[in-house]
Amino acid sequence: MHRNLMSEIRHAQKNISGMHRWQRRSLIRKIVDELHTLRDDELSEGLFDQSDNLDKLIFNACASVTALAETDDAYFGLVLEEFSSLLKTMSDVVRRSAALSAELH
Repeated sequence: MHRNLMSEIRHAQKNISGMHRWQRRSLIRKIVDELHTLRDDELSEGLFDQSDNLDKLIFNACASVTALAETDDAYFGLVLEEFSSLLKTMSDVVRRSAALSAELH
């Protein structure tokens, strides 16, 4: 799912001005769901268990979906860029953790 979401984010970044508010809300919800999934992924082997700031970010993003979707195009583009970077970083951490775990077993 991660690659599809990253493609969807890139597409949205190119077409921000043409996105409806409901499309923006849907994309933010997908991003929040993916952050939550990555946070709880068993392949991460608890790497994010002590991540209070990540938990706060996920909670606040979930609570702010509508507000984020209603921001101007420039700010929404910035939000997408930051979420994209976070998703990539978290995915890399999970992937590296899984690879290391496989090497050790």
